[in-house]
Amino acid sequence: MENLQSLIDRTDSKIKYALVHLNELKTYQNRGSGDDFERSHHESYLFHLYGVRDAFLQEINLYYDINLSPEKVTMSSLNDQLKKGHKVCPELEKINKLEGNQNSWLGIIKEMRHHSTHRYHINRHVYAGGQDDGRVELVNPRSREKSNQDVLEDFEEWQQEKEKLIKGLRETATKHYGAKKLTTKKM
Repeated sequence: MENLQSLIDRTDSKIKYALVHLNELKTYQNRGSGDDFERSHHESYLFHLYGVRDAFLQEINLYYDINLSPEKVTMSSLNDQLKKGHKVCPELEKINKLEGNQNSWLGIIKEMRHHSTHRYHINRHVYAGGQDDGRVELVNPRSREKSNQDVLEDFEEWQQEKEKLIKGLRETATKHYGAKKLTTKKM
């Protein structure tokens, strides 16, 4: 089993990698062009930001003493093992709830990441000319609704939401983990 700090570092790295792509997009001079640089950065950003969730699942595996091998850790395998052990994991329940809501920021990220990885590129609405020249709005592949703000504003919000989510989930999970370790040591 991996040690906790290496798992935390991996989750935090995914957050940083997403931020690298966001920062490069912020300074890109050819916004709205749809060129390979811009599209690859959109997809890479979504890949890494959604990957934060997958990395955090590894932490949950440790916090809740589920003991799956790293390659077996998925949302469904964790849920299955928790049910078998009659355990409750509020952190996993929160992720499940957010992802299950297709209109939540995490539900949208999940759909866009899966769409761009397995199906086709993410559709975008690009403004040319006028005061909104260069503005790019993402189109949700499921609902076909375009965002009401620029892609960089979406990405910035999602980055902040993901960081806040992981911080909160990690706080409650580490309390559980710490209490479990104290109880084990006393025995």
